[in-house]
Amino acid sequence: MNKGLIELYFEKFLKFFGVPATILSIALGILLWIILPDETVRASIVISISVLLIALIFPLVMLTFDLFNQIKFNRRPNVLTTFKYQNGDLTILLSKSDLFWHDSLVSIYIKGEENFEQLIAFGSVINIQEDGNIQIGIIATLDGNEDTMTKIGSKNIDTLKRLVVKPNVSKAFIQLNNRVQ
Repeated sequence: MNKGLIELYFEKFLKFFGVPATILSIALGILLWIILPDETVRASIVISISVLLIALIFPLVMLTFDLFNQIKFNRRPNVLTTFKYQNGDLTILLSKSDLFWHDSLVSIYIKGEENFEQLIAFGSVINIQEDGNIQIGIIATLDGNEDTMTKIGSKNIDTLKRLVVKPNVSKAFIQLNNRVQ
């Protein structure tokens, strides 16, 4: 999102009111203030303030909903590639996503038959690159998934396409952590 909050607000303002309605509402507010006799100043003040508040509040509400939906529906990132270090550590490179942050724990799944996701490993975000791509380091592999991890490390395209990385950790991680200690 390269636009500033003021630019986004102005776009929502124009989208909600449109240019003619915006000009008309501002002109009406000013005219009611100036033209009406002194006895009705209080009513004109109320009307002017009401128009102004409506003009300010509704676009903000629309902007809030749009930003909420943008965050809410931010899809999980795609797996771009993997990198295996000489010591055997495996790193998975993901596309950009606002759902991940530095040093957070992640769960790694593989889609199997009928799109059923099976938990295979846990990792952590080790770096969010300057271009927004996310590096995930593998912390632990669940028993029985060594072959899958080998395919991931060798950049098997079919396996990488079925890989799903989620920005949360299940209770299985806690159970695994308790067994290690």
